[in-house]
Amino acid sequence: MRVGTVVFGTIGLLATVLAGLIVFDVAVAAAIVEVAQAVDVTLVLVLGGIALGLYGLLGAGLAGPDDASGTTFDAAVDSPPESVTAPDSTLVGAATDAGFADAVAGDEDAMSSLVDRLRTTAAETYALATDSDPGAATQAIAAGTWTDDDVATALLAPDTPQPLLARLRLWLDAESERERRVRRTIAEIRALGDER
Repeated sequence: MRVGTVVFGTIGLLATVLAGLIVFDVAVAAAIVEVAQAVDVTLVLVLGGIALGLYGLLGAGLAGPDDASGTTFDAAVDSPPESVTAPDSTLVGAATDAGFADAVAGDEDAMSSLVDRLRTTAAETYALATDSDPGAATQAIAAGTWTDDDVATALLAPDTPQPLLARLRLWLDAESERERRVRRTIAEIRALGDER
């Protein structure tokens, strides 16, 4: 506990007790008035001014920062309040981003996991957009009736082949075609959600 807190707390407590006694006890108040009349007013004012000055100096000396190496401004410059508070934490979508990158790069397990996630999201979005039950939404995704985009349909419907142009693109530049398929599917799911 800081010395200033103890000193000022004690003085404040004594002042509060004295004020309480004055307010609630008329006899004590009368005694204080008699003492005040007997004392020289100039002496009381001089002593009160000195006490108030010492109180202010003591407060100014003790109110500084606990750390003697710098001021509060120096601490704010070293660690500004707008800086990131958890720089070593994992980003929220880091696993999703990594799964997307692996799927686009050609990892079949990552692509399968990503397609499953997209299929589930599409079914939930379709169910909400059409006010249908989850089973009907899953059937619509599997049948390809949820969108007019043949690339998105083929990605989420296991029995539907990709269009010829998409298959040629996959043969020429597999990574960009896989990314294009996923992005088109996401765009269709988003459009379906916007219709709601």
